[in-house]
Amino acid sequence: MDLARSVYSRDLKIAAMRALDAGSAAGEIARTYQLSPKLLERWRGEWRARGELAFPGIGRRGAQPPPSTNCSTSPTGGPSRGTVLNPDDATAATFIADVAVQDAITTF
Repeated sequence: MDLARSVYSRDLKIAAMRALDAGSAAGEIARTYQLSPKLLERWRGEWRARGELAFPGIGRRGAQPPPSTNCSTSPTGGPSRGTVLNPDDATAATFIADVAVQDAITTF
């Protein structure tokens, strides 16, 4: 069974948060926008913490990191093995963790 995740626009999230700020009940907003009340609570936490800067990107990753210019990429878009990584590069830590997981899986 393939369950695709719903992707909600930043505009919808902000509209829902402004409705909450205006005093509408969370249940009413959830029904209006066909959202889970729990999802609204998660959004509200980010809205309170970051205000107008909330919801910069898609999903848990937040804003997309700038493209890296210091390494070659694999077909999946990340750096390829054997690439010299800049330790200050945001993708370096993710790549190293991904390689460690891949190595653990293949040696298990």
